[in-house]
Amino acid sequence: MMQQEVPVAEELAQLQRFMQEALMQQGSLPNAAQVGRYISPSGRLSPQQHLAIYQRGYFARLLQCMRGQFTALNHALGPELFDDFAREYLREVPSRSPTLALLGHDFVAFLQRNRPDGDAEEKEIWVDFMVDLADFEWTLYGLFDAAGAEQDGYATLAQVDDPQLRLQPCVRLCHYRFPVSEYYRQVAREENPEFPLMRAEFLALVRTNYQIGIFPLLPAQHHFLCQLQQIQPGQSIDEMLQKTAREFRQEDAQKVAQAWQAWQRGWLPSGFFRK
Repeated sequence: MMQQEVPVAEELAQLQRFMQEALMQQGSLPNAAQVGRYISPSGRLSPQQHLAIYQRGYFARLLQCMRGQFTALNHALGPELFDDFAREYLREVPSRSPTLALLGHDFVAFLQRNRPDGDAEEKEIWVDFMVDLADFEWTLYGLFDAAGAEQDGYATLAQVDDPQLRLQPCVRLCHYRFPVSEYYRQVAREENPEFPLMRAEFLALVRTNYQIGIFPLLPAQHHFLCQLQQIQPGQSIDEMLQKTAREFRQEDAQKVAQAWQAWQRGWLPSGFFRK
């Protein structure tokens, strides 16, 4: 009885599945017979040795990408320890996207989930800093490809006191336990910053005309912008201001209005609000 041939498309799919699974098994290889089915030997290398080269190259490329997405964290941990965390992350959360742009999407959650002090009653401060720094870098990185207001434009100073002012879509409001933005800037300037002391940091990350700005905020400003970001139809900016005033025990209506005027004049030219 003649053996039925495997359709070309199915054979290609089998090859793709084999390569995908084999490349993700860093440090281990499928059995020799399975590897030999898809990879030919050469005069100097066996099929498994050829596959090992691809494995090392694949992981080297992924690690290079991770270092690029978390430059400051790589500096803070040191290349060796960073690569250790990144390798474990890639094993636990293998890339399933056709683009490497999303490679680090779950890295912050992975670091929090796999903290070295996970079982300790008293948590290590340096781990908290690493998690905050990773979150800051990934949030900043994500702004490059996020949907923005470049096509629609931004509100200007002519719209001061406009009751319809709303934050544009490329604004990210962040609260960290450490001054991660300054540490990031120092690394970007190729300096060698020291481990920072714990100090709360409130930030607005804003992309305007394809350029990203990092803006420090007061706690009250951060609270108000978070309220404004979640504003519902029928609610007003004045309501958001009053909620913030109550949260920070500010009962002087005139001072609240003056603060809002001053905030607008700083934020409008920086593209915080959509047109």
